[in-house]
This record gives sequence, C-alpha cells and structure tokens, in this order.
Amino acid sequence: MRTLAPKVRGVVTGVIRREQIEADPELVTWLNRLFGVGELEGVAGATDRVVELGAASSLVCTMHERQLVPDACRSCAFLAGEVAPAQP
Repeated sequence: MRTLAPKVRGVVTGVIRREQIEADPELVTWLNRLFGVGELEGVAGATDRVVELGAASSLVCTMHERQLVPDACRSCAFLAGEVAPAQP
C-alpha cells in the first residue's frame, strides 16, 4: 500500500460509543480537561462556528460528536484539521 506517511500506525475499524462503557466520572472529567474538550464552552462567541462531520466519519469529539465546535474545544479543532498534534 502506498501512503504519504512513512508508516501506517493503525486503522480505525470501529467506534465504541461512550454510552456503551461505564467510566469513572472523575476520570472522564480529568481526561476532558487534559485534552481541552469543551474548554471554552460558555464563552461568548466561542460556539458560533460549527463544523459538521459526515455520517461516514469514524472519529468524533467525545463531547460534541459530529457537531464540531473548533473555537470552543481543542479536540474539535484537532478533528477539524485546524491544529496539528503535538510533536514528541
């Protein structure tokens, strides 16, 4: 297989929806804070712009699912292609 990346690191074959798992609420809160999920919710103007992901997308924001809000959420901004992942 020819790709633009030097190595294929993985392929998403399915999605586990958060309703299908039981997670410690404190862990979910910590993870959301760590990754900036919804960090600017409630700030005036931050939720005005919405990017809609197609139904075929297997990657979704844990808070906003397919209704990405890239100005209010770092996770959404990454999924919308507006920020690059951190380099190690």
